[in-house]
Amino acid sequence: MKKNYLIYLIFIGSLIISAFFVQKVLAACPNAYGNYTLTSSCNVPDNGYMLIMNGNLTINSGVTLTLGANSKLFFTSGYSVYLGGTIALTSSSNIGKKTSTDWAVIDNAATGNSCATVCSNNSKTCIGIGQDSYATDTYYWGASVCTGAGSCSYTAGDCSTVMSDQCVAQDAACCGIAVNWTRCLCLTP
Repeated sequence: MKKNYLIYLIFIGSLIISAFFVQKVLAACPNAYGNYTLTSSCNVPDNGYMLIMNGNLTINSGVTLTLGANSKLFFTSGYSVYLGGTIALTSSSNIGKKTSTDWAVIDNAATGNSCATVCSNNSKTCIGIGQDSYATDTYYWGASVCTGAGSCSYTAGDCSTVMSDQCVAQDAACCGIAVNWTRCLCLTP
């Protein structure tokens, strides 16, 4: 009897451990400008946002858009969501429409502030950053990655990344506002 009990405990323990390590981690859902097709499943984290600006959202068959607790999916009025796949909601999730005056893209150039602060100073909430025109690619120019020739490359960031002038004297060719900046995607809550 003890041997069967021990085998049972080992089996249950291995199931629990397997479930813990085999969880599928979904990518974060992007913000987008224009028509956007979701081709792989993604997650809007708890208290997060997904904004589709001036375009339709199409969710392909077999794809799931998961909205966490208190998360929000917004798209511009006059546009639609075309559902071929699934939207998984919690009771506190929200899907709604915004007008083009509800969101703004604001430059943040070596201000010593994060986009969260820049958006808050404009009575909005930061939902993304980016170098592209609509602040959707999650990158900023960072002085810490400059080369001696003065060229810079993109660095991944988020709404809490502070845009400060981090240049050093020996890398003067890469100093200045153009080095450490991004655009903030700000939304009226």
